Amino acid sequence: LPVTIGGISVEENQDIQLLSETENEVVIESNDTEKVAITQNSSDKGIVIKEKQGKKEEVFKQERKLSTVKSTVSFLLTDGPQSRLPYSEVRNIIKDMIEKCPVGESLWIEDTGWITKNVDGSGNGTLNLPDGTKAEFKFDKDGNITQIAIEQPDIALAPGWWEGKSNEEIISLLQDLLQQGYVDTVAQALRELITGVVIEEGGKVRVIPGDLERAKTIASQLEGVTIIDMPADTHYVRIVGQRVKTSQGEGIVLYAKDGLAITELDNGRIMFEGKSTLGGSFNVSFGDWKEFTKAIVSWGGDKGQNQRITPDQFKDIIKFLCVSSKLTSVIKSGALDTNEMEKIVRAIADIVDDSETTSLEKEKMIEPLLAFLDAGFPPESNCITQASDIPLFSAFLSIIHDRDINTSVKENLAQELLSRLTSENVNFSNKIYISELLTEIASDNTISISTKQTIISTFISLLKDQNTELLYLQTVLSSNLKKLLVERKVIPFDTIEKSMVEDLLNILKNAPESAEGIPLRKNIVDILREIAFDPKVDNAIRREIITDFCSIIRSKLTLSDVEINIALSLVDIAREYSNLKELIATNLNLSGKQLDIWNDFGILVIRLKDKDFSEFDLDTIYSVLSSLPANLITPVKVIGSSNTQEMMVVARVSSSGLIEIYVHFDIWGGCANYILFHEIGHLVDWHSLTPDQRKEFDRLHALSYTGSGDSWKNFARPYGEENREEDFATMFEAYTQDTLSLLARAKTYAEEDPINNLLIEKVKFMAKLFAHRGRDGKMYTYIYKVENDGTIKRAEVELGSDDLPVIPDNINWETF
Repeated sequence: LPVTIGGISVEENQDIQLLSETENEVVIESNDTEKVAITQNSSDKGIVIKEKQGKKEEVFKQERKLSTVKSTVSFLLTDGPQSRLPYSEVRNIIKDMIEKCPVGESLWIEDTGWITKNVDGSGNGTLNLPDGTKAEFKFDKDGNITQIAIEQPDIALAPGWWEGKSNEEIISLLQDLLQQGYVDTVAQALRELITGVVIEEGGKVRVIPGDLERAKTIASQLEGVTIIDMPADTHYVRIVGQRVKTSQGEGIVLYAKDGLAITELDNGRIMFEGKSTLGGSFNVSFGDWKEFTKAIVSWGGDKGQNQRITPDQFKDIIKFLCVSSKLTSVIKSGALDTNEMEKIVRAIADIVDDSETTSLEKEKMIEPLLAFLDAGFPPESNCITQASDIPLFSAFLSIIHDRDINTSVKENLAQELLSRLTSENVNFSNKIYISELLTEIASDNTISISTKQTIISTFISLLKDQNTELLYLQTVLSSNLKKLLVERKVIPFDTIEKSMVEDLLNILKNAPESAEGIPLRKNIVDILREIAFDPKVDNAIRREIITDFCSIIRSKLTLSDVEINIALSLVDIAREYSNLKELIATNLNLSGKQLDIWNDFGILVIRLKDKDFSEFDLDTIYSVLSSLPANLITPVKVIGSSNTQEMMVVARVSSSGLIEIYVHFDIWGGCANYILFHEIGHLVDWHSLTPDQRKEFDRLHALSYTGSGDSWKNFARPYGEENREEDFATMFEAYTQDTLSLLARAKTYAEEDPINNLLIEKVKFMAKLFAHRGRDGKMYTYIYKVENDGTIKRAEVELGSDDLPVIPDNINWETF
C-alpha cells in the first residue's frame, strides 16, 4: 500500500486494501475491527470512519472538507459494495408505482419517487432510490412503460488493473463485481484488457498492451459474459444486464455466452450478435421474440447450409428462452409450426437430461412444455409407445424424477396435467402419456396423500365413462391405476372409501365384454382382489367384492379370461379368510362333489365353456386330489371344463393355478387320472420345488441327452424328451400311475448301462418329493398304482438309504 492514496495518508499500520481510485473518489477496504482513521498529511481534518465491536451496522462517518484533496473517501465494508438493482427489478418498482397511483392524481412514494397519472391513465414519473438508482419514465393508458432512462452509480478499476494478477485472481475480482451489480465496471475493465491503456507515471508515459486472448479466456469463465469478434478488428463486450447502444437502438443484454449475445431493445426489437459457424460474424435484429425464435430454430435446429450456430449453442439459447419465459409466449402465439416445435422440444429433452442443468432451470421448463401440450404437440398418433420414448414427455419424466425439485412444484404440475387429462382440447394419444406422467407423480413418496387420491379418483372418473371411443385410453388408465394401487401401493387400502370400491365394481360390470375390453376388466379385477385381500380393509367391503365376483361368474355360460381371473381371486381370498368359504360356496351355488372339493381342498371346480363336468369327472378329480399330499396340491386353484379342444390336446395348465380339462374322463377310463396327474405335475414343478430341488432336476434333465444314443431310456415317457417341463410332468405322471413298474424299468436300464442311469435318479427324485417323516421318526414315501377302472391306490413305504422306496412283500394299499 502506498504511503498516500490520492493525497490521503493512512494512520497506523492497518490492514487496508485499495479497491479503486478515480479522479473524484478513492475506495478502500479494511478488515480491522477496531478503527480506521484517514487524515490529510498537513491537517487533522479529514474523514474519520470507525467500526465498533466488529458490528458493521454500527459504522458511522464524520466528514470534513480537506484543504488539499477535494474528494470523498468511501469506506467499504468487508462484504463489498451493496448490490445494485437489476434493470428488471427497477422496472418492477415502476410498475408497482403505476398500479398504486390513482387516475388523475400525483403521488409521492417515500424512498421511491413521484408519479403523475393523467385522466386517461397515461403519465410519467421519476425514481430516486436510496441506493443511488435514478430513473425517468413514461407510461401509456394501459400502464405499459413506453420510455425509461436509468442511471446507477458505478465504480472503475485503476488503469492497468490486471498487471501482476493471475487469471484466477482476475476472474475472482470480476465475479465479485458482477455479483454486486457492477456490470459497466466489468465491461469497461474487459475493454481495457482487450485494447490496452496508456498511463502517465512521474511525467513519463507508459503503454500497457492489451491481451485479447486472455480477455476471452477470462470472459469464458464468467457467467453471463462474452466477447464477440466483429469486422474491422472490433470486439464487443457483452454482459447480461448491461445497457448497450446498437445500430437499432439501446437495450439491455439478456443473454451473453460463448461468443453470442441477445439484447432486448427499448423499441421491442431483438438484437442477435455473434460469430457464425459459416464464417464471419452477424449482427441481426428481429421484430419480436417470435421472429427471433423461428430464426434460431432455422439457424441451429438443422444440420445444413443454413446452420449458423452450433447444436450446443442452440440448446443453450433454448434454455434461456425457457427460463426467461420468452418461449412460452411464443408458443401461445401460434407462431411455430409442428416441425419447429419438434426441434425445440428435442432440445429441451436434451437440456433436462443434462447433468449441468439445475433443478431450478428444470422447473422453468415446465411452463413451455405445458404450452406445447396446449398447442396440440405432439400431434395425435396411432402408434402408442412409452412416454419415455416421446421427447416432450421424456422431458416431463426427467423433471418428475428429479429428487431436488420441490414437492410443491410437482404437486402443482399434477394439477396442471389433471386439467389436461380431462380436457377435450388435448388429443387422445397425449392423454395416454399424461396418465403415465401422473402415475409417476403419484408414485413419489414425497407427494401428499390428497394429491395421490385426486389422481386416483380422476382415473376412476374417466373409467366410468361408457364411451367406447375411450376404451383404449381407459385400458391404459386401468393399467396405471393397478400400478398405483397394487404394485406400488401409493395409498393404504384402509383409507379407500366404499364408494370407490362400488365404482370399481360398476366399471367391471359395465365394461365391454369384447376382446378389446378384457385387459381393462382384468386390471379392475386385480385391483379389487388386492383390496379384498388386505387385512386392514373393512370386512363389509370384502364381502361386497366377493358377492359381486360370484355374481359375475354365475351369470356367464362361458367364462372369459376375466371371469377365470375372478375365480382364481376367490380361491386366494378364501385361503386367506377361511370364514368366507361358505359365502363363496353359497353365492356360486356349489353342491355335491363340487362343494366337497371346495370344502376339503379349497379348489374351485367350475364350467369354463359350454360343458359341465359329469359325476364321473368330479369323482375322478376328487380321488386324484385326495391321493396327493396337501403340500403338492396347494398350487392348484381352479379346475375347469371346456369344450374348446385343440388337436391332440386333452388338457392345459397355466402357472396361475388353472387346469383346463377338454375331455370327459369317463371316455378315458383309467387313463383319466393321468391327465390330471400330469397337469398337477406342472404346477408342482413351477411352485412347490425348492431352489435346490429345481437345480437338481435341471441337472438330471440336462444329462438325460448324453450317452450312447439310448437317451430315450432316461425319460419316463417319450413326450418328456420335448423339454425340461414335460420331463418333470411325465415323471410325476408315471410315478403316480404305477410306481413299481417305473422303478423296475429304471433298475433294468441302470443295470444295462451303469453310467447313464438317469431314469433311476429321477425316480429317486420323485420318491424324495413324496417323502415325509412318520410318527416313529423314520422317513417314508408314497408309491402309487392306478387300476384299469381308474381306481387310485397309494401305499406308504419306507424311504431307503439309497433314496428309493423300500417295497415290502405285502403292500398295504389305500384306495381313493
